[in-house]
Amino acid sequence: MLLAANRTSLISPLRSIKLSHLTKSDSLGEYMPTIVNVRDAKTNFSRLLERAHDGEEIVLAKAGKPYAKLVPLEERKERKPGLAKGAVTDAFFGPLPAEELDAWGQ
Repeated sequence: MLLAANRTSLISPLRSIKLSHLTKSDSLGEYMPTIVNVRDAKTNFSRLLERAHDGEEIVLAKAGKPYAKLVPLEERKERKPGLAKGAVTDAFFGPLPAEELDAWGQ
């Protein structure tokens, strides 16, 4: 159990449930973000971080008002060499025109 059983944390704007339920999502968790007060978030940060990493959106509230959002990072896409092949022509490597150099102060 995370904290004493009589301790509650606001999980959605519609209802409160026991803080011990912070370890699992309930059926509404798929449709509504979990809202956790900052004090409870400090105490249970590692667990909340794991839940966010697993895809859950968690809203941190300060004095009962939404303050910040804890969400998973987007996975990096693998870089593919040659994606811009042919986009850079030989003109790119040529000298700049005089007016362009003047604009840069050279």
